[in-house]
Amino acid sequence: MEDINEGFEEMFNVEAVLKDSRMQEILYDLKIKLANENYNMIIENGIDFEAMEYRGISAAPLIKTLNDMLEIFIELEEYEKCSEIKKILDKANEGA
Repeated sequence: MEDINEGFEEMFNVEAVLKDSRMQEILYDLKIKLANENYNMIIENGIDFEAMEYRGISAAPLIKTLNDMLEIFIELEEYEKCSEIKKILDKANEGA
């Protein structure tokens, strides 16, 4: 019976699955932390899309990050943050 259990564990590598699951949790927690840190910095300092355009800096990566943040805040049901991010995205799209 012990041989069967060892064979089963080798086939499905249960430890690797658990490790991967834990890594996914850590990654998700990190995404939430970064989204909140970005949000706080943006609210505190704002984003000057006009200055970015003037300096030839593409807003595309920033817009992608804002959209990623919006998805996270929707999932977390943090609708006040969603509203603020949406306003910023609308402003970015006005200049596009």
